[in-house]
Amino acid sequence: MVKVMLRYSFLTLFLINLIFPLYGQTARKPSYYDQQSKIGNLLPRSVANQRPTPKITYISSIKDQNIFQQLARTYELGSLYEIPHILFVIDLKNNNHLYYLNTPFYELHENFLQQVIVKKKLTRTELNTNYLSPKRRFLLGTLSWQQSIKQYTYEFWEGDTLSAEQLQLTEQLIKQTFFDAVVFKTNSTTQEQTTKKANIHYFTQQQLIQQQSFLALNQGTAVGKLKLITSEQDLTSLTSSDIIILKETPIALPPVAAIITEQPSTVLSHVNLLAKSWKIPNAYIKNAAEELKQYENQWIELQVNTSNYTIKASEQTVVATKVITVAKTNTNTTQLKLFPLKTLTIKDSIYCGSKAANLGEISHKLPAINIPDGFCIPFGQYQLFMQQHGLFKQLAQLENQPQFKNNSQYRQHQLALFRQQIIDTPIPNKLLNEWVKQWQGQLAGKAIFVRSSSNSEDLPNFSSAGLYTSVANVIDRESLAKAVKTVWASTYNYKAYETRQILRLSDDLIKMSVLIQVAIDTDKAGVMITRDPFNKTRPYITYIAAKYGLGIKVVEGKAIAEQVMYSSWSKAIQVLSLSDEKTALKLAKDGGVVEQPLDSDQSILNEQLIVNLAKIARQIKYLFNSQDQDIEWAVKQGTIFILQSRPYIH
Repeated sequence: MVKVMLRYSFLTLFLINLIFPLYGQTARKPSYYDQQSKIGNLLPRSVANQRPTPKITYISSIKDQNIFQQLARTYELGSLYEIPHILFVIDLKNNNHLYYLNTPFYELHENFLQQVIVKKKLTRTELNTNYLSPKRRFLLGTLSWQQSIKQYTYEFWEGDTLSAEQLQLTEQLIKQTFFDAVVFKTNSTTQEQTTKKANIHYFTQQQLIQQQSFLALNQGTAVGKLKLITSEQDLTSLTSSDIIILKETPIALPPVAAIITEQPSTVLSHVNLLAKSWKIPNAYIKNAAEELKQYENQWIELQVNTSNYTIKASEQTVVATKVITVAKTNTNTTQLKLFPLKTLTIKDSIYCGSKAANLGEISHKLPAINIPDGFCIPFGQYQLFMQQHGLFKQLAQLENQPQFKNNSQYRQHQLALFRQQIIDTPIPNKLLNEWVKQWQGQLAGKAIFVRSSSNSEDLPNFSSAGLYTSVANVIDRESLAKAVKTVWASTYNYKAYETRQILRLSDDLIKMSVLIQVAIDTDKAGVMITRDPFNKTRPYITYIAAKYGLGIKVVEGKAIAEQVMYSSWSKAIQVLSLSDEKTALKLAKDGGVVEQPLDSDQSILNEQLIVNLAKIARQIKYLFNSQDQDIEWAVKQGTIFILQSRPYIH
């Protein structure tokens, strides 16, 4: 498909983005190309050669809704995201003449220009001029009905660099020739700045997104019993056959059949990543508890697709076990030495897990990228500790109990006791001295993060996001010993244990290493993906989510983060949402973290930071054989740090 499209003009490719499908958070219009690809036709074509010429091919004014409907094209008809839209052209060299196009007939601005006005095939340079040059001949835009705000809007391609004067002219002409009120919709931060110069009323993409009542985070179909979850305690009785409505988004979940949230969150929250790993439907539905009240505690079938969802009662009351193949990893528990982070490469994942090894690979191959220094306590030390204290044998005895096998609440209680036993078991002084010596020598005794890096994390088709425990801001010897044991014990977190049972992963195959890293009291932090998470055909997009303070609040997904998408192609920045977080997490003087109120309502991300983050993201992607990455980042006094990079699961 890409090779074919490259034979067409830059303008043609521009238009793919101008009218792209409205995938949830992006609030974009449906794409002609996307629709055609569904029936195998990937190339623009002249519809005039395939069906009779309509009575109206273009018109200079639209006097009523009936004419608008005659000229409009609508994709996703009947869905929550249907948007009737008309292409328009303003000819700046012909007395600023405005043309409203019969959009199903011409399909693209390019077709109209070549068939009606210039009457020849335009060169690539001539086409590009109409988007990137102030000396252009044409203004090329789209006028749409936005159902979410009950308002007509007009807009331009996200990379269009039209001037304030050209925008004022467009506003004037549309108001003179269209029967109803129309408001400008910005598609980039540059256009928003231009709009302010032009002093005209406008809607942002972010404002439109806020009005949405549905967002498909992970598509699919599931059968299960619908349950409303109002507290963390409700999570303890869940089974893999439950379809749950979450009033708030927790950091992690035991395996379930499907997830519905009442609060929109970022696509990289831990719950969303788990849903992708489990291959289950996951959707935001506004006021879901009230909307679906009639189905509560009933067996239902839920189907989530790009543009809508359906729910119906189900006669099925047994759910077949979903078999998910998790990539197997080689694990070596014979190595007991500590590994400085900068010496690690991908091959060392057999000792320290992919989380630590990936950071080591970046540090080794891309030294210009800042990574907090650290070292790894390998799988071998975990294995030896558990064996020497008979802890594996105790777990085996637990698992042989019928009540442990058959009662989830009993199992949860016993696992909590087992974890506490691991934490209470003393670390041999010789081993602890070894850790402290490395900490004081390599890291100068600075405050540290003690992080999980198991052999079941950051895999190509499974992330384990949020299933294991990390400890923030450890500052002394005793806290280090407890933090390492806490990470080891988190191998048996209830949600992690249940997930392994669903995935049929034997517990004796799961090993935990510990990544010790210098703690950085970051000013802002977040996550990013090296592609558009809503559409796989846009690899030139970097999606970025951010919050003030430490990055913990971004991935926990309890409040909306600031979200943007940056195009390395058009250089445009599109704001999807601003953060609604009221507090930020910071390092506490006595260890741990403290929540502080935010006194700023300014945007977290500025243009230069976005561009720099996208550049780093692309470098990391290419390092890992061009496999799309899910990357955690942070900023301290203007310096960017990379905290994690793992394969993006889509």
